[in-house]
Amino acid sequence: MNRQEKEAVIQSVKDEFKNSKSSFVVGMQGMTVGAVQGLRKNLRLKGGTLKVTKNTLLKIAVQGSALEELSSYFKDQIAVIFVDKDITGVAKILYKAAKENQKLTVIVGSIDKRIINQSKIKFLASLPADEIVKAQFCGALKGPLTKFANILYQVRSRLAVIVNKIAEKRQENS
Repeated sequence: MNRQEKEAVIQSVKDEFKNSKSSFVVGMQGMTVGAVQGLRKNLRLKGGTLKVTKNTLLKIAVQGSALEELSSYFKDQIAVIFVDKDITGVAKILYKAAKENQKLTVIVGSIDKRIINQSKIKFLASLPADEIVKAQFCGALKGPLTKFANILYQVRSRLAVIVNKIAEKRQENS
């Protein structure tokens, strides 16, 4: 790899870190090519991309950025996963793959340029999918709104009954 190619890789990785919502560093010492390709395929479904790059180039790419702290984790055989869409979905895929393949280890991650440790990544993986959270939120909003609509309906019904009784009394008195 010549100097220009290295500079292009560094710029590409810088752009990935800059433009992605989240990133994860995983150890993959001894993983087979087939296992890595399968992981790549699953990650793509959730908006994640797996990049294997020389550690020295990764260290240069994060120098001077908010993620410079990650450089201490760039050792041994690692990969960086960049996430654009579903952070929790990617975290779930990583932990599921790590259970299936002991050679894959989740090391560290970042969300919105802040470093997160393994326990926080594991917590992310335990969260329900975005669609489920949105549905639960809508359900939580729907409950009070439904109760409010029922109260308004009852007030209107009672008001109609009162108006009818007043009208009947006026007819009787006339």
